[in-house]
Amino acid sequence: MPRFSPHPVDQHVGARIRLRRLVVKVSQLRLANALGLTFQQVQKYETGANRISASMLQAVAQALDTTPAWFFEGLPPTAPDDGLALTAASQALQHLTRCPEGLALAEAMAALPRRRQRRVLALLAVMVEDAP
Repeated sequence: MPRFSPHPVDQHVGARIRLRRLVVKVSQLRLANALGLTFQQVQKYETGANRISASMLQAVAQALDTTPAWFFEGLPPTAPDDGLALTAASQALQHLTRCPEGLALAEAMAALPRRRQRRVLALLAVMVEDAP
């Protein structure tokens, strides 16, 4: 039997749910209770293991004080062969939200004006190039 592989969009949306939940400092259990779910179901949404319905995404957005569209931000433009790029972006976002430093970086970036965000990204690009 083939092993299930989450769709990259489900992974991206799930990673964004996790990121937003952590930014607003809500536990999986608290979010689950607000939605009438188990925390395990929230975990499955966050990993992309289970797809989230449009109505549930709306409820998650409301519980986390954002819009459903926010969860789709950062997706690259879609084309028939964009699956690999999307997977890489989703994996990077998941990795970022799994460590305290990544979350702190995301929070700090979100607090900066767009112009300074671009400067920080330029600095990071130079640092990545110089990395051993």
